[in-house]
Amino acid sequence: MELAALVLATGVKAFFQSPAYVIGVPLVAVGGLALMLALTPFELRWPAPIRESDLPVLDDPPEGHPDASEYVKVGVFLAVVTAVEVALYYLDLAEGALLGLLLALSALKFILVVMWFMHLKFDNRLFSTMFTGGMILVLALFTIVLATLGSSLV
Repeated sequence: MELAALVLATGVKAFFQSPAYVIGVPLVAVGGLALMLALTPFELRWPAPIRESDLPVLDDPPEGHPDASEYVKVGVFLAVVTAVEVALYYLDLAEGALLGLLLALSALKFILVVMWFMHLKFDNRLFSTMFTGGMILVLALFTIVLATLGSSLV
């Protein structure tokens, strides 16, 4: 309270011209933070060093799931499709053809990411059905809203 009264009485400019206040206020804030940390009911300790026996053992992937090399292959394929998309953008194509190709390639990438990296390909069919149904409902809602507002998809 006294600090606020001092700042208001002397003005903000005079407050920041004094090095005692400029250094003192952050030190008081750090001290208050340290006091709150010291009075917390939680015990803070340095983490124990990790021993070799504490590390998890990496098992083989579950039955039906691919190993890491398969994910790398999918990632490389996604990078190639992205490069094709960028190259198509710089080609002199008709606007409708360009839009159709880019949408198709984006849909391909979306499906690959959902199937492989979200593991829908390896999970229960119910999850795939729910995800696909939700996507169809969102696309239908998107189309209805654009049609209602008088817009077009292109």
